[in-house]
Amino acid sequence: MKHKTIFYLVYSSRLRVGEAVRLKVNDIDEDRMLVHILQGKGRKDRYTLLSQIALDDVSVYTLRHSFATHLLESETDIRNIQELLGHSRWKTTEIYTYVSKNSIRKIRSSLDEMF
Repeated sequence: MKHKTIFYLVYSSRLRVGEAVRLKVNDIDEDRMLVHILQGKGRKDRYTLLSQIALDDVSVYTLRHSFATHLLESETDIRNIQELLGHSRWKTTEIYTYVSKNSIRKIRSSLDEMF
């Protein structure tokens, strides 16, 4: 779901890879159906279109969830993620993060570590 969402957003808004990576939830203007690109190519700011289909699939929740998940998968401490999301309790942050299959595959058995 998150990859489809990102694809729709990149395609419909004509984002460059670096622009998509730096995109924040606050950059999505649902009311005006625009995406605010900060420091794009040539360090220029610009607005681009936001597709209704992308918005429906790229809901703000999906972007927040993807943001938190990517940080978790890159081994960012959950307390740092909590701060970035603006949660007062880390239990709230757990709602946005989940243990992905990729994360589980990285865990080694303690038996394997002993030998």
